[in-house]
Amino acid sequence: MKSIIPIAAAVGAVCTASQTSAALVPTGAGTASITSPAVYDSLNPQPNGLLIINFDGSVNKTTVPGLSAQLTLTFLGWSGSSYYFSYSLLNNSTISSRVSGFAFDTSPVDAISGTAEGTFKGLTVDANYPNGVKSVDLCLSNDNGQGCSGPGGVSNVVGANPGTGTFALLFSGSPAPTLLNFSNFHVRYQEVVATVGNSGTGNFESFTPLPEPGTWGMMLLGFAGIGAAVRRKSTEQVRQLT
Repeated sequence: MKSIIPIAAAVGAVCTASQTSAALVPTGAGTASITSPAVYDSLNPQPNGLLIINFDGSVNKTTVPGLSAQLTLTFLGWSGSSYYFSYSLLNNSTISSRVSGFAFDTSPVDAISGTAEGTFKGLTVDANYPNGVKSVDLCLSNDNGQGCSGPGGVSNVVGANPGTGTFALLFSGSPAPTLLNFSNFHVRYQEVVATVGNSGTGNFESFTPLPEPGTWGMMLLGFAGIGAAVRRKSTEQVRQLT
């Protein structure tokens, strides 16, 4: 059974992690909250909850079939007056397009500033989002100094290659708030083909459910069973050869 030990250990670790109380969780249709956040470890950041957010796509407020995106936000904890996150923004459209950033609101307090790294390294607070969305609390884009409404830069996401990175939100006072709500999620599309006007917006469509702890347990048993079956087959083949 030695052959299944690494698999069992790996899945067991994931199972244990999934049972840990996540701070960032969905709370409704298009809303999420952070409660009881963990302390941020800059040397070894650990996930403290994540959201997988699915977006539709529209141009001139008209839905465009095949235009879609998916944003994964991972909360990494808080330190002092700041909250820390990582992001992965995937353009999973079936039509040619580009995703040039994302935005959301926070409450009951707004960030006073922030920093970002990676594909979308421009972070703007109290921003005006294009294509009829109007005001948002903050946005990330590769803005070249032009904010959320800028055309973006060469590093924006095309096709199935996700844009990844990290960002930090700074709040007034210390420590940072122990409750933070999220809503009004959006992404921006550019270079959308076959439309009147090539710039559009994606609105929240759904959260992708995350596996429950029991599901991870089922996966662990499944991997163990597969490993045992493979080992039995290998043993039988060796016996036939000898």
